[in-house]
Amino acid sequence: QLTLTILGCGDIGMHIARAAQSFRMNVVGYVKSPVNSGSYRKTLPYVNEHVTCLQTAIKRADYIVSVLPSTPETQGLLDMQVLSHCSEEQGGKCPVLINVGRGDVISDTTLIEALNQDYLSAAILDVLEQEPLPTDNPLWRHPQITISPHVSGLTRGQDVPGLVLHNYTRYLNGQSLLYVVDWNKTY
Repeated sequence: QLTLTILGCGDIGMHIARAAQSFRMNVVGYVKSPVNSGSYRKTLPYVNEHVTCLQTAIKRADYIVSVLPSTPETQGLLDMQVLSHCSEEQGGKCPVLINVGRGDVISDTTLIEALNQDYLSAAILDVLEQEPLPTDNPLWRHPQITISPHVSGLTRGQDVPGLVLHNYTRYLNGQSLLYVVDWNKTY
C-alpha cells in the first residue's frame, strides 16, 4: 500500500486526501499542533493518521504533497536536515515530492541536492522558489524534475458568486465564514 504524506491539512489538503483514499492509499497528514482525538475524524476526515513531527511524517512516505502556505514558519521548511530522513539509510523510502503550495518551502539548491543524494526520487513542481523561473535555472534540465506552469489550482469565475452567496447565508445565520484569511497566520 502506498503512503501519501500531505503537508498542509486545510481544504486543499483534504481534497487531495479524499482523492488519495479513492486509490486506497494510506494518507498521513502533517499538522503543526496535535489534533484532539475526539475531533480527529471530523477535522481530518480523509486522513488515516495525523503526525506532528515532520521527519516522521515524510520518512514513511512514497509521495509527499506540499500544500503549505508561505509563512515565516514554512519558508525553507524542507531543508537537507529534514529531507535526509527520506534516505534509505535512515529507513526512508526516497519519495516523490509534489509541491502545489508555495515554492519557498524548499529552495532550488536544496531540491537538486536532495535528488542527487537520493533523498527524493523525483519532484513535480507547480510552484517554484522564483517565478517566473529563469531560463538558465538548473531545475529545467534536471531529469528527475517535472515543472508545470502554476496551474494546479483552478479558480473558475462562475464559482465565485455561489461561494459569496453561501458565505452571506452563513453570515446571516451567525455561522463562521469559509475561506477567511487569518492575518496573524498570514494565510
